[in-house]
Amino acid sequence: MTYENILVPEERVAIFIDGYFFSQLKNDSKNKSQKEGLNNRNYERGLSPISLRDWVESQARLVRSNFYGVVQADLSEEKSKIVKFFTFLSFSGYHVHKHVLNHVEERVSSRAYAVKMAVDLLTFGEYVDHVLLFSAERDLSYAVQALQAKGKKVSLIYNPESKIAYPGRQLLLCADRHIDYLKLLDVVPFRDDEEPHYAKLVEEDEED
Repeated sequence: MTYENILVPEERVAIFIDGYFFSQLKNDSKNKSQKEGLNNRNYERGLSPISLRDWVESQARLVRSNFYGVVQADLSEEKSKIVKFFTFLSFSGYHVHKHVLNHVEERVSSRAYAVKMAVDLLTFGEYVDHVLLFSAERDLSYAVQALQAKGKKVSLIYNPESKIAYPGRQLLLCADRHIDYLKLLDVVPFRDDEEPHYAKLVEEDEED
């Protein structure tokens, strides 16, 4: 497998992104660029969910794209950057699932929505051939194995160099493919118009 032909034309594809894990991946790539003085723009920006959608649509048939994240219950939506980001993703074709943290002491992690993510994998996985999974949650391995039993393919995207954003052993073992996040950054084109586009959408949303 080369990183240019991860996807097959006419293949039905779904994207499932664990937002907490995804943010860790972006932080890892940015830190690597700064620490090693790479001056790599792709590493600095990280992978964009919108650019990822565009790339998948150009390579195969995108059937579903889901993004899972958390927000604090006492967070003012008018001032929350993360809520605006979720709004941007929704405008851009993602099905965004927000888990509200009801207690201040509740730790922000992907455990908060792991069950929802597993159920959706089983539900929507019925209609695809290939799932691109961004998550480190080992409990998702059961859902992955159930999909594989039905002939579905699951590719796990992560950073092999990371000491934090690293999938559980069980999930690693059952994935059909392992895709290096850092190498994927050089394959998926970044939309240069994305940031101003995001700002415009947020402004329109606030006026409604």
